[in-house]
Amino acid sequence: MVGENGASALFITRDIAITAHFCSRIAVLYSGEIVELAPTATFFERPAHPYSITLLAAFSHSPELRARWTRLPDAADDALPAGGCSFASRCVRRRERCLAEAPAPRPLAGGRFVRCHFPVDESVGAESVT
Repeated sequence: MVGENGASALFITRDIAITAHFCSRIAVLYSGEIVELAPTATFFERPAHPYSITLLAAFSHSPELRARWTRLPDAADDALPAGGCSFASRCVRRRERCLAEAPAPRPLAGGRFVRCHFPVDESVGAESVT
């Protein structure tokens, strides 16, 4: 109905799996910022932001996948400098640049955007999730 009338709708949920049935594009928010924006099929096939992968891993039946993409912050993370990436304390791909500089949104192939210095996407030279 939305597409037929030329209208748009915003669907907000914590259940990432349900978006596959209702949405043509997905925007993933972390700490009040959009960290990834992608067409739905592309998002589920090749998520680019580490937080997106963490969300998908949470629904996975694979303990290895969950362990690989889940990092719980520790006491040392409380002392992280302000001004860096908001996901740095939980990110398994964190590097020094992430602590010092907040990433700007950057375009990826297929009309996608990601707010990450080191996205997980083969089109920008990083390793694939699968």
